[in-house]
Amino acid sequence: MEATIMNCFTKEDNLIVINGGSFGNRFVQICEVHEIPHKVVEVEQGETLTREMIDEVMGDEKFTGLLVNLDETSIGQLYDIEMLSELCKEKDLVLVVDAISAFLADEVNMDKYGIDAVILSSQKALSLAPGLSVVALSERMLKRVEEIDSKSIYFDYKDYLKNGERGQTPFTPAVRVIIELEDIVKRFEERGIENIINDTHEIAVYFRKRIKEIGLDYPSYPLSNAVTPVIFP
Repeated sequence: MEATIMNCFTKEDNLIVINGGSFGNRFVQICEVHEIPHKVVEVEQGETLTREMIDEVMGDEKFTGLLVNLDETSIGQLYDIEMLSELCKEKDLVLVVDAISAFLADEVNMDKYGIDAVILSSQKALSLAPGLSVVALSERMLKRVEEIDSKSIYFDYKDYLKNGERGQTPFTPAVRVIIELEDIVKRFEERGIENIINDTHEIAVYFRKRIKEIGLDYPSYPLSNAVTPVIFP
């Protein structure tokens, strides 16, 4: 998350940050630390994120990008990616999506929704050990990366892209996790992404049905297939 902000935005930008929990707040903290101008859309406990909430914060102010955790893992809310995509296209905003817990559990389609940066991690639905982060960038975001002078040695995307041309990384990566990743990607290709998402959805529906049967509940806002917050009586 921090590497993407550092490599894709500067103090000349003005960002909208969706903050519905601890991971949305992490985006806020990163913007504060790196002095990136931003406004925050606060999604209170139990609320559903709407376009009206974002419009109210934006007003007539000019913005350049939007940051969102597609599944705010701390509360399990799955934000409306179609609505966010339409907003960003309408306002000409670059769209950054933290899909660390949503990937392979919910639909995450860069081309369909015009997402400019997708942030993934090895330890969620990829079912691998922690230690590997993956960031996919659109052509538009790659141009931003090329134009921005990185203020980091270890998180310089230009350095990673340059080394990638020769099949290398700038520094020693989590080699074992990369080997595991190669294997799991082959398995996912065989099964098909849609089948994996559908299987996860069916498990989520079954689990939510069972907790209702024993007197527990879950929130009414849209939920990710990856997370079910349980409400005790």
